[in-house]
Amino acid sequence: MTQSPLIRFFVRHPNAANLVMAMMILVGIIGLARINTQFFPTIERNVITISIDWRGSSAEDAATGILDVVEPEIRFLDKVDEMTGTARDGGARITLEFTENANMQKALSDVEQAVAAIDTLPAASETPVITRAETYETVAKIAVSGPFEEATLKAFARRIRDDLIDAGIDQVDLVGARDTQYLVDLVEKPDLGLHDVEDP
Repeated sequence: MTQSPLIRFFVRHPNAANLVMAMMILVGIIGLARINTQFFPTIERNVITISIDWRGSSAEDAATGILDVVEPEIRFLDKVDEMTGTARDGGARITLEFTENANMQKALSDVEQAVAAIDTLPAASETPVITRAETYETVAKIAVSGPFEEATLKAFARRIRDDLIDAGIDQVDLVGARDTQYLVDLVEKPDLGLHDVEDP
């Protein structure tokens, strides 16, 4: 029975087999570190919303004064796939869904320019708020605790948030911290018997 040259080589040089195995393990570790993994798939939503508040208005007034004015100006923007308008007491909201191949930076700019050009909105309505739907993936959660006052912990958490943002993290949310409350005691000023006396 004849042996292949490769087998004869490894039989004569046993250290070569160990070297090849070590290289394979090293390459595997490097490849594993570069694999992009995540628990949930990234879902891109090409959606832009326009919210306009109009305090004191009814849903019918918001539909007539806001939706009927704004929708014709944005309905035929480039790459708009679907538009939904909702009127409510106190304002209205318009949702624009764009096609998958739409450039959302350009779409946001087009919507902002189209809305800014509208000058027939009700005088009492608020400035339109235009937002683009963005999905963020949770990377990590950090809990801050210790034998310190709550104000100290909140200040330390804010410092961590600012450092993470400076390091390139897109968004950092602070949750669980209570809002600062102020207690004011009103004390009646005592009458010391001093009165203003007019000069003669």
